[in-house]
Amino acid sequence: MFLARLRSIWRISLFLVVCFTLLRLIFLVAFFPQFNAIPFIVLLKSFFIGFRLDIRLAMLVVLPFFLISLLPGLGFYADRPKRTTFWRGYFMVIWMLILL
Repeated sequence: MFLARLRSIWRISLFLVVCFTLLRLIFLVAFFPQFNAIPFIVLLKSFFIGFRLDIRLAMLVVLPFFLISLLPGLGFYADRPKRTTFWRGYFMVIWMLILL
């Protein structure tokens, strides 16, 4: 069960990092004319710094998920509606805060 939680955390973290990177790429495409004067190596370095920030943010989002899922009454794989409602609410609030 513990390995299943770690796999879930890994998947969620990877999903978040991919989403954040895609948002960064969309930003680059949307404002591409303003970035013409910036050398490519500077853009690449800023993307690398942003990628590291995305990994940290994903870990900050997933850490409470992991700690709460260790509690016996709020396991992520439980079938009870209360637990499902709790996790859906948790992820909805987290996504609203991230996308704000």
